[in-house]
Amino acid sequence: MTMQTIDDAVKPENTPRKRGRPSTGKALSDADRQARRREKLKTVGKALLPPAVVSQEVEQALAKFIQFKDMTLGDALDRIVRDRLLRKRSGKRKRKEQTHG
Repeated sequence: MTMQTIDDAVKPENTPRKRGRPSTGKALSDADRQARRREKLKTVGKALLPPAVVSQEVEQALAKFIQFKDMTLGDALDRIVRDRLLRKRSGKRKRKEQTHG
């Protein structure tokens, strides 16, 4: 839009131009992108864990493990949980001898 001055000279308005690439209006919201990411992970059999609070000792040990094994945090957590929680147990457990007294 142009402004007319007193002496009829045409002068452009001082409107600041936005920097960068103009928006298309078709961009996804953050929630939509995150939902799409979760669906994509789900199709390959993966999921996101919520943030957890651990001791500094555990955090340092995990960081050393990740560096030593040259794996990502997700791969390391997957391996540790599988080794400890999802291991196959044989049905035969040694029973404690009960003494009748």
